Amino acid sequence: DYEKRGQSAIREIGNAGLAESAHDLSDGGLAVALSECCSAGFGASIELKVASDLRQKLPNDVQVFTRSTLTAEENAYWTTRTSVGLIFGSGLVVSLIVGLMVLYQTLATQIARNLPEFATLKAIGYGDASLAAVVIIEAAIIVIAAFIPAALAAMEVYAVIRSETLLPVAFTASNAGGVLAAVLIMSVGSAFLSMGNLRRADPAEIF
Repeated sequence: DYEKRGQSAIREIGNAGLAESAHDLSDGGLAVALSECCSAGFGASIELKVASDLRQKLPNDVQVFTRSTLTAEENAYWTTRTSVGLIFGSGLVVSLIVGLMVLYQTLATQIARNLPEFATLKAIGYGDASLAAVVIIEAAIIVIAAFIPAALAAMEVYAVIRSETLLPVAFTASNAGGVLAAVLIMSVGSAFLSMGNLRRADPAEIF
């Protein structure tokens, strides 16, 4: 009678759309049931309370992760404890420094070419803050103009990697937003570095 009522309850839960499948808990308990459910390769998402209960009952040498904590652990491992992650991290720092210096040289050249125009703005009353805003806007325009084709190329590279290696990699909106924020900060730094000559420019000397 108990088995019959249990099967009836499971059918009602399935008909109500509350569950797609069910598994019995035998001598192995919840851990074995979860591993058997994952045998098809689909994985499982364990609630935090269940994960906490498993940590208390399992030996200390067994680690229990939810999907989110496992993702964070894997990301931290590959980015901070492997040579691949350290190489890519160092490359990121070097690329930001190189980008900062290239953009600085570009802005400094543009300021030198347009120094009479900036001196005219100074002569008619525009202060250093207004001139800084002009340079920052110019730097942001340069960065955004370069970011758009670079982002399109990155999405294509990600697609090739995904199709050739079957790795679940993707250039997400959050990735694009993080890169854009980083290069915009870089553009502001380059703008301030390139404004040294502009702040010292005297309109009387130029004309």
